Amino acid sequence: MNVRIWSVAEQELTAAAAWYEEQQSGLGSEFLEQYEAAMTAIERDAASFPVLEALSVDRPIRRCRLKKFPYLIVFEIVPSEAVVYAIVHLSRNSEVLLHRVHELAPVLFCRVPLEFCHRIVLSAYASAMAARSS
Repeated sequence: MNVRIWSVAEQELTAAAAWYEEQQSGLGSEFLEQYEAAMTAIERDAASFPVLEALSVDRPIRRCRLKKFPYLIVFEIVPSEAVVYAIVHLSRNSEVLLHRVHELAPVLFCRVPLEFCHRIVLSAYASAMAARSS
């Protein structure tokens, strides 16, 4: 399956890799390797990843957690591809994420209702918190 990545998700990926590289030489590359492994898994079988259960919409938004790093890839399967909406750090709180969605909504979500965007972000946050506590 083809995977399309929104530009903001690419920016999040680049920023995270740069931050990890600043922390320790080679760590940014390891982060990108884990990201590539996750994307390969999504390309192979996107439907196998769990749906963000807190969403109450008719479109299943899925998540893929990176191994070794506290990040989720948030994506949706559309007829011919998987679309990556965000690469989210697990420690982000919902208010920060909601603020980000409000700022980006006119650009990113022009075809998707803002309420749906809020649900995506809140669901990703709830899943992240559940993953942290287990």
